[in-house]
Amino acid sequence: MSFFSLDRRDLLMIAACGLAFTAVLMSQRHDTPPPGPPTEQIIQQMAGKLGVTADQLRRAIEVIPPPARGERQSPERHDMARYALAAALNIPVARLDAAMRHRHPPPRD
Repeated sequence: MSFFSLDRRDLLMIAACGLAFTAVLMSQRHDTPPPGPPTEQIIQQMAGKLGVTADQLRRAIEVIPPPARGERQSPERHDMARYALAAALNIPVARLDAAMRHRHPPPRD
């Protein structure tokens, strides 16, 4: 059976399978956006990890809000926000980084 002996239905089926396969591959390549504003449960957990009260963390987040959902900060802006949040909470930046790594682990390759 040669390629040219296939009828129109066979060719349509091959094309449909190829499109479906491509769609599945493309859908897996999308990055998931970061979570939205922190919930009360997350604030309580983060405050515990940081060694501050939930009230202190809420006030610091009001002054230095996290980026909007789906927003990618530049490295410079991210570093400025880290240092400002650590200063507002009166904790070392290393403690903030450790808590953030626990909350948002780095992506795996």
